Amino acid sequence: MSAVAESTDLEAFLEAFDQNWRQGGPARAFVERFRPLLDPQIRLVQPQVPTLVGPEAFERGFVGPLFELMPDARGAVRGWTARDDVLHIEVDVMGTLGGRRVVLRSCDRITLRDGRIAERVAFVDPGPLLRAVALHPRTWPTFIRTQVRQRRR
Repeated sequence: MSAVAESTDLEAFLEAFDQNWRQGGPARAFVERFRPLLDPQIRLVQPQVPTLVGPEAFERGFVGPLFELMPDARGAVRGWTARDDVLHIEVDVMGTLGGRRVVLRSCDRITLRDGRIAERVAFVDPGPLLRAVALHPRTWPTFIRTQVRQRRR
């Protein structure tokens, strides 16, 4: 593949990734928009969650809990770097939890295989989310439920 074709493919991938995050939910629509970008054996690694494998795990273990906690979640790509088939994408995930605005900044190390996400390792500080939960007791049951479900997988 030529450098021009690779650059065009990368730009198209990044544009789709950013637009999918910017559109946010609902969860089902988010999953359907992202599905074409996911390798069938995608691995998702992030703090406080067991490693997830496959598009269904992406839906159940990442998207579902995210939108259950923050139904208005959406994101924005803030920057990126690429080397071969590995991207580092900085993305802000924003939403409200218990009436409190939450911004989670993540640096995702994404490994591509045939133009799709084969692995995503998220480096994210969960502190803003945990603070919002701690300050709003009515969010505790939802948070605990999502945590228990994720640990069972």
